[in-house]
Order: sequence, then structure tokens, then C-alpha cells
Amino acid sequence: MIDSSPFGARQSRFVEHLADDTLAVVSRGSDIRWLTGFTGSNGLLLIRPGASTLLTDGRYREQASREAFVMEVRIIHGDLIGAVSGVVDDDGAANSKPALRRVVFQADDLSFEQVVGLQQSLADHRPEFAAIGDTLSSLRSVKDGGELDTIGRALAISEGVMEEIHELLQPGVSERTVAAEIDYRHRLRGADGAAFDTIVAFGERAALPHARPGESLLAPGDCILIDFGCVVDGYRSDITRTMVLGEPPSGFIEAYRAVEKALLSAQDAVK
Repeated sequence: MIDSSPFGARQSRFVEHLADDTLAVVSRGSDIRWLTGFTGSNGLLLIRPGASTLLTDGRYREQASREAFVMEVRIIHGDLIGAVSGVVDDDGAANSKPALRRVVFQADDLSFEQVVGLQQSLADHRPEFAAIGDTLSSLRSVKDGGELDTIGRALAISEGVMEEIHELLQPGVSERTVAAEIDYRHRLRGADGAAFDTIVAFGERAALPHARPGESLLAPGDCILIDFGCVVDGYRSDITRTMVLGEPPSGFIEAYRAVEKALLSAQDAVK
């Protein structure tokens, strides 16, 4: 297996937090992708010092072989959780691994039923079970150069779309039309999709932070709320803009200045 950096380095950093007798079960798709590069929708990553196995189903046989930086890919017919014991047994027999004493898993991702299934699958080993905690999130919070570049690409795409959308903000256009154009233009510029449901709201509806775009039509003097982002290789942009079509209504500037003052005060307080 060729060390396909940065995945090898990321796994090494993660394994530093594991004892030799500990198995980590990583179930969240975004974390599996960060550790291995695998982008499929069904996967379970098992990591011990010196060993890494990706469990997935037959739909991803070819994809996993191309994407996943792991020592082994296993195609499972049925429940992935139930197949964990087989990997542990085979790994112990082939590589003389220490007896399994501890299993850490993503407690905020697996359901109660899945955790029970994991315990049943490994019942013969009688390990202690515990949550991974914030180990992965702490590692992921420090971005490497490649991640920063990807975030920059996502932001550049969204900023470009924002510039294009200005020309659409004319009297009579609907919220739904503007939202659809934002999503479409993200794709045209190379994004994988929307980072979240695009928010466009006009007039009084702009006071709703998470308004769903509807059929409201833009009119002169309306406040405009636009909140959107895109996904590029698993990383997201997020832009929010508040504007007015034409002359702002009475009290708008005063309200804007009050919010701006509060924001600047908050920034000063956390420096």
C-alpha cells in the first residue's frame, strides 16, 4: 500500500491516542473520509495500532479500492456492525495482536441499537466500551494546508456566485427563483452541491434567520436576506448577506448600526 498523504499522517496522529489493546470504531462518514479518503455513504472504519480495515457493501467495491487508504477493505453482505468481530479475530490470529481490552466508538453517531449490536458482536472478547470523545474533532480542528486550500476554493466559488446574484435582485423576482439560481450556479462553478438548504427571504420574512424560500416577490425598499454555501471535496463555505433593494426603510440604518456596534464590541471582548 502506498502512503497516500495526508491520510497516512492523519491515521498516525489518531493512533497515537490508542493503546495497543484498543480498537477504534469510526462510523461518521465525514470522519471516515478525513481519515481514509473514502466518500461512500455506507462504511465503518476499524483502527488499531498497526491495522486499519474499512467495512462497506458491494456497491462500493470498486470505489473503495480506488479511494480508501487502509490496509484492508472488506465487502460485507449485511450488517457492518455484526462483521466487526470477524475482523478482530482475523487480525489477532494473523498479526499476534494483544488481546482486545477496550473499544472506543462515536457515541454521538451510533444509535443505541448499533451500540448494543457492537457489544454483542464482540461479546466473546469482553472488552470495555467507551466513547471516543473529542479526540477526532480536536485533531480535525487544526487544518493542514490542503484543507485550507479546499476551504478557500469553496469560499471563492460562493463569492463568485454572490457577485452574479446581484443582477437577479430586481423587482418581481421570487425568493425561490433566487435560491434555485444560487444552487445552480454553485454547480456550474464546480461545487459538489449546497452546504445546507439555501436561505433567501424578502421584506418582513428577512427577519427569519432560517426562512425557507417561497413565492414572495421582491419589491423596492425590501430588506433581503441571503444565506448560502457550497461543498467542495467535503469542505464547506458559508456566506450571509443582508441588503436592501433601493432606499432602506425607516429605522433600518439605525438597526444596522446597533447590530454592528454589538458585533464589534463582542469581537473586542474575545480578543
